[in-house]
Amino acid sequence: MYGGGSELAQAFCRLCAVSGGTYILGENVEIAQEDDSSGFTVKTSEHGTVKTKNIVMDPIYDPEAVFDKEAAVSRAFRILEKPVLGDDTTAVVSHVDSQVVTSLLYLTQATLAVPSGQSIIYAWSPGPLTSQKRMQLQRALDDVSSDANSLFTAYFEVSDAKCANGRYFGTGAPDSLVDFDNTVQRAQNIVMCIQQD
Repeated sequence: MYGGGSELAQAFCRLCAVSGGTYILGENVEIAQEDDSSGFTVKTSEHGTVKTKNIVMDPIYDPEAVFDKEAAVSRAFRILEKPVLGDDTTAVVSHVDSQVVTSLLYLTQATLAVPSGQSIIYAWSPGPLTSQKRMQLQRALDDVSSDANSLFTAYFEVSDAKCANGRYFGTGAPDSLVDFDNTVQRAQNIVMCIQQD
């Protein structure tokens, strides 16, 4: 999303590089903790082995990560053939159905999130993606987008991970809010922990 959450990832990447870190993208990795707990050995699928004191990564890539289903967030997005809430509008909407709240974020071409003439709606609700939760997300998307044909809809679950072994920092998943301040704070906390060494 131009100017949104992707900018946070870019800023964290730049801060990492300025602080002497290395990003490994698009590769499978195997991670082993050193016997003396001094750091980690990271074996990449394409570029050999790297030794490091700290690792910051999304725990989804760690086969030993334990995911917290209680912290799961069910998510969906729908791309629409046309704007439904205005051409140059961004909106955050709460959809209430039988006292169940689904949060929605509506974006148009004005944010460069979709091609000209289209729109996208993101939906999320706390809890694992059960069939009932999927129906809840679908009803919310249907209610907001009933005036336009859907080009594509996807449903998925994001779970936070419980992991903090040594100098390994799991970045966690987005929470159920559009809360960039919380995301920035979590990133700053990781950087502060690493810089204390």
